[in-house]
Amino acid sequence: MRRAAAASLLLLAPLAVQAQPARSSGAEKVIDLRASRPPAGNTFEALWSAYRKADQGGDADGALKAWREIRRVRIERNIRSLEPLSLATVGQGLDRMAKGPRERAEDDFRAATSLDPHLPDAYFALADSELQKVPLGVVPALSDTF
Repeated sequence: MRRAAAASLLLLAPLAVQAQPARSSGAEKVIDLRASRPPAGNTFEALWSAYRKADQGGDADGALKAWREIRRVRIERNIRSLEPLSLATVGQGLDRMAKGPRERAEDDFRAATSLDPHLPDAYFALADSELQKVPLGVVPALSDTF
């Protein structure tokens, strides 16, 4: 019985080799599906770009909508921290604080804490803003830090 099975395998092996089509290295073509689809509009980079464009253009309503969408997608995808976006928001707030509008800078720092609650940069920047507000600003600054 074993010999019969082995003999049948030996007879069928050449037929299996002949049944396979010949492959040439030039005939293989990789199909890239990403090129046929437009880029998704709900990536964090696309949403951040929409937020920055609306914010720099003075469109407060558009910036607020884009920011809410960033937060919604973060929660929907169960992402704990968006450190790159949070750091960019802290940087934007620091630029605003250097130019003057301290309230907008503080809003940026608070928004950065909503994107990454464990990022110390946002808390330190918020404390620094509180410290610069009043001569004895160390008390609210300490409460924001700790």
